[in-house]
Amino acid sequence: MILYSLCILGGLILFIIPGLYLSGRLMFAPYLSVEKTQGARKSIKESWEATRGNGWKIFWKAFVVGLFMMVGFLAFVVGALITYPVGFIVMVMLYREFFKNGSKVSTDDKDKTTVEAEVVKEVPKDAVKEEVKEIQQ
Repeated sequence: MILYSLCILGGLILFIIPGLYLSGRLMFAPYLSVEKTQGARKSIKESWEATRGNGWKIFWKAFVVGLFMMVGFLAFVVGALITYPVGFIVMVMLYREFFKNGSKVSTDDKDKTTVEAEVVKEVPKDAVKEEVKEIQQ
């Protein structure tokens, strides 16, 4: 019985733990596919390269959001009407934060990863003040 339990535990460790890590690394593949209108392979590859070193961090954040959504469902299903949209918004915000300032990851033919960041143009303070005044009126 002990050997059987150890085999089951070993199988769980060898399959479930890596599966959780992979879910963290590939979390952004659907978002990349939709935003950049690219295929599944390219989105998976880009998500894999972009999340290097952050797989567990992303997984645990998504896990907490999932728990939040589950609690909403358990609250007489009515809570799901609020927690599901909020949960998905939080996941999109995580994606946007991860790829903020237009940073993107691209791989060349030699499988070396290069990170490129688009230059964010600075807005003059006068233009911001004028926009605020227009909104207030």
